[in-house]
Amino acid sequence: MSKIKKVIAQRNCIGCRKIQNKYEMFRIVKTPSNEIKTDLTGKAPGHGAYLCKNIECLKKALKRRQLDRAFKMKISSDIYDKIKMELENIIPN
Repeated sequence: MSKIKKVIAQRNCIGCRKIQNKYEMFRIVKTPSNEIKTDLTGKAPGHGAYLCKNIECLKKALKRRQLDRAFKMKISSDIYDKIKMELENIIPN
């Protein structure tokens, strides 16, 4: 009998465009009610966009307005600020 290999889900970072294991990334989700939220569990319903867990990738995504493109809507700077705060809280020092 052959062994069945478990596939590890991969996602692109919207900042640096690197492919990584999705469980090692920071997920931002657009809910069915068009609300933009961070998703630390990775299981929230809605369309997701992924970032590496570093501020530089968020800065690149902000500069190129990648969340606007990913979610096909205008994202306010308040939401980017909230994402930055949450990302800073989970980055180990």
